[in-house]
Amino acid sequence: MIPDVNRLKRLIKSGLRSVLRPRRFHAYCVGAPKTGTHSLAEVFGKHFRTAHEPKYRRLIDQIVAFRGGAVKEKEFDRYLKERDERLQLEMESSHLIYFYIERLVKLFPKAKFILTVRDVRSWLESWINYELAQPGRIGSHESEWLPIRDLRFKTEHSHPPEEKVLAEHGLYTLDGYLSNWADHNRAILAAVPEERLLVVRTNEIAKELGRIADFLGIRANQLDPGRSHSYRNEKKFDVLSKIDKGYLQRKLDVHCGELTRRFFNESR
Repeated sequence: MIPDVNRLKRLIKSGLRSVLRPRRFHAYCVGAPKTGTHSLAEVFGKHFRTAHEPKYRRLIDQIVAFRGGAVKEKEFDRYLKERDERLQLEMESSHLIYFYIERLVKLFPKAKFILTVRDVRSWLESWINYELAQPGRIGSHESEWLPIRDLRFKTEHSHPPEEKVLAEHGLYTLDGYLSNWADHNRAILAAVPEERLLVVRTNEIAKELGRIADFLGIRANQLDPGRSHSYRNEKKFDVLSKIDKGYLQRKLDVHCGELTRRFFNESR
């Protein structure tokens, strides 16, 4: 078999980097989109090798191919390991990890995971505002994300009459959004061993930096609390107010009631 010269070069380069600049910890922030993944990356950015959604274009292609069966498990694992070798990050923060969390947990048994969780009503409103605020909605940057959004939110069913406003704005259904909020969080809880997982509420990131630091074995003063509210939505479209309150609440309860009680009502 002819050796892959470029791969050998990458391995040598990453090996030298790992010797000269060894990881002080290996962690991932695995929250859903609009739950503070960008903020958490920024919090670590001053003193650690961190990135938010790095090299996402090829990663999206690989995820779609893997989920569609075009890329087999071993091939996808090899891609993930080579990607890690190239990046050599201490903290990678990305909602995309949800799509391959089981693979990552097995490939990197010493890695730790932080799940940022946001109350579902606030999350839904923020995500819809984000979607509607994108210039042109189907611009070059946004188009790259459409396959992932379809994987997340698209359902076989069309919008019911109660969700006419969502259809008019080109948005997904409430079932699509809310089932994915629940699926994302359940997938992380199921895949990551308890001792390797830290759950942090989005609105408490700044005051939880001490707990985050203890979890990763670093000093709290190495984290920047001033960056804990990065990348806020500015535009508000108030779409949810145009949906019947009782109907919306029933959807929230059906899809997310159990997890909402677990994350936000239980005492710690």
